[in-house]
Amino acid sequence: MATEKRIQLPKTFLTHVETLLNELSHDGLNNLSWKVHDEFNSIKREIEDYYERQARRQVFTQYKTAEPKTPEREEARQKYLDMAGIMPDWQSSREIPEDEGYPE
Repeated sequence: MATEKRIQLPKTFLTHVETLLNELSHDGLNNLSWKVHDEFNSIKREIEDYYERQARRQVFTQYKTAEPKTPEREEARQKYLDMAGIMPDWQSSREIPEDEGYPE
């Protein structure tokens, strides 16, 4: 099974496409065929997913680059866990440092 080729697009391009899709959704979506309507929704969903992944990546980077054992690092960790949809029951109350290891 062949893997799909991935490319990176400039953020400005995605912003323009998103603007165009938003205008279409307000102005002329009722006049489009069902196939075009489905394609429109698919493109819009993929762009929204892209922005969400970028935001999660930015928060994760903030978490990993913050000084260990600081409030900023813990805030970024909690924000990332919330954005990633990890339920509070699965979250530890604090980060477990590498040197501490996991409880036995």
